[in-house]
Amino acid sequence: ISLDDKLREGLLKGDPQAKAIWRKTGESLAFFLDHPQWRGYKSQGILTVISDFSGDNGFVSGETLNLLNRRHVQFKVMERSKALRSAMPGVQALLWLDKEAPSPDQMAKSLDFVRHGGLLIASSYWGPKGVKITRRDPSIDYKVYNVGAGQIAVPDEGFQDPYQVALDSQLLVSRRNDLARLYNPATTNCHCSYDPVHRKRLVQILNYSTAPATFVTLWVNTRAHAAQFWNSGTKQPETVKGVAAAPGTDFGLPTITVCCGLEIEV
Repeated sequence: ISLDDKLREGLLKGDPQAKAIWRKTGESLAFFLDHPQWRGYKSQGILTVISDFSGDNGFVSGETLNLLNRRHVQFKVMERSKALRSAMPGVQALLWLDKEAPSPDQMAKSLDFVRHGGLLIASSYWGPKGVKITRRDPSIDYKVYNVGAGQIAVPDEGFQDPYQVALDSQLLVSRRNDLARLYNPATTNCHCSYDPVHRKRLVQILNYSTAPATFVTLWVNTRAHAAQFWNSGTKQPETVKGVAAAPGTDFGLPTITVCCGLEIEV
């Protein structure tokens, strides 16, 4: 934690407002220290974003991540040299951001992912030859190649604008594959993870505003009767009842101050 000069000076002078900010900071740190097991949960995502995130690829890849996050897309990040080394449970699509084609091994694994029903989004086509080009959606300027049970989607003019890449990726992957959605989200965003040993899902929500977030509803794509709501600044969880919202569950959340976590047994 790095304190700005004004806050540091206020703390040294015993300013009440500065002390209140420091107390809130401590509460947020304690919130995560009180839940060390959460650090062992496996991140969940429906889209895996692959790039070396450097050089000529740095701007497009970095800004695409920022914009995907603003669109509340649940994604995972893979550095290109380490990508596709292991299984990717729950992933519906791969977004290969770099102009450089994958290595032969990565190409074989990505095409196997597509043949088994996955979606690959890339700036150029490097799949099997002789595949007929189709259009999945006339409103999106993408060529679509049907390979096995899946598809490879390639923009007509490559990846030009990170905003358009993020928008098109969300449309291609489709909201129907969402793991979680926030309604009346105000200035909040969420991260999904899973504990396969104890069969628990965790949705952590962060409020970016200085004002509390109220009347936020969280939808998850699994059925659950109730969940444990942990809010920063509190030591005990609150039980939140779930309401069936096919094909998942809605949870009306209490007021969110800074950060919170919803633990769901599945």
